Amino acid sequence: MLVWLLPLSAALLVVLGVLVYFNVKNTVIPLTEDMSFEVSRQAADTLGMFIKGLLDEVRLFSERAIVRSMDWNQMKDDLIEKAKQRTDKFEMLFIADSTGQAPTTSGVTANISDREYFKEIFLQKKDFAISSAIISKASGKPIIVIAHAIKDKSNRTVGLFGATVLLDTMTEVAAGIKIGDAGYGWIADNNGLVVAHPNADAVMNLNVLHSSELGYKGLDDLGKLMVAGESGSGKVTKPNGSVEYVFFSPIPNTPGWTFGVTIPESQLFADVNMTLRNVIILVAVVLTILAVVIFFISVQISNPIKKISQKIGLFGSGDLTVKFEVKGKDEIAKMAEALNTMADSLRESMITIVESSNQIEASSENLASTSDHSLTQFYIHQDKIQRTTVQNVLNSFFSTVRCFHSVTVLSKSI
Repeated sequence: MLVWLLPLSAALLVVLGVLVYFNVKNTVIPLTEDMSFEVSRQAADTLGMFIKGLLDEVRLFSERAIVRSMDWNQMKDDLIEKAKQRTDKFEMLFIADSTGQAPTTSGVTANISDREYFKEIFLQKKDFAISSAIISKASGKPIIVIAHAIKDKSNRTVGLFGATVLLDTMTEVAAGIKIGDAGYGWIADNNGLVVAHPNADAVMNLNVLHSSELGYKGLDDLGKLMVAGESGSGKVTKPNGSVEYVFFSPIPNTPGWTFGVTIPESQLFADVNMTLRNVIILVAVVLTILAVVIFFISVQISNPIKKISQKIGLFGSGDLTVKFEVKGKDEIAKMAEALNTMADSLRESMITIVESSNQIEASSENLASTSDHSLTQFYIHQDKIQRTTVQNVLNSFFSTVRCFHSVTVLSKSI
């Protein structure tokens, strides 16, 4: 039973386990992907609201009368105080005139006329601009700039009010959005440059459009979608050979920025692998229990059969005193009962045969005795007859001889 039932049961359980594994895989992974994509979209919306909040605050600064006066000496102390109150958001505040001269609350004056956000405000006449990741001319740190036009009463752009946001701040926001134990968020600007990443070495050192040059596979194709302002997902192989899944969505209120979520393949398949492990353990436990049950049942079945087989062997060798004793009401017990009935019948038949044989033997002895006596009498009688016959023959012979002698004597006389 173990040889036949256990492999068959194992095969069935393995097939069931495989079906469960693929069913879970085809269910859990799409759900995880959908969840990850939804997280990236919601995180992008959250960052968009965060950026919008910063932009609104910069806009309010630019609309203040003291700022619209474009008198730095008059507004400097006030802005320095405001900057100190907002260190959790801004690195520094500054204004710039049409020539690009920009005094800052950090005490440094820089010329920003070559910056894209300056050109957008003064040349393209935009009300606001958000820069890509750049290196601050005042502090030398990686930053983004949120700028808003300063307008006079005639609604003409007379200056620019700006606030710098450290990329570390953006990284903290991105790093605060996690999926599972190993998933993490990151931000790429409209040029494909990663400007916020939990790994500081990745900040401004990785451009998704040129990632293949750094050993990444698949990321540059996704980068084209990011720069185009589209949502999407895909699989990326890192230089060390590990595989990650990337989900990304555009960030509202930004010039084509993207928020991405990266999940290691091991984490994406963690639930599936755990299910597989559980299925393997369950199959092993079931097979163990099944083997014990089959062994117990087989012993319960085989032992009575072995006993009956031994008794049948003794019975077949001529021992008619054998009793087939099996407890229970199953088929084996019924078979033992039938064998006992047969044995009883056979024993009764043998007793009858022995008794009949004894009677026949006695009759045979009587018959033999009678036969011997009759034969003896026959022989005696026959002997008497023979002797009488011989005597008569001799008497006749002697009489003839005497007659012949008399004749002879008489002949001589004559």
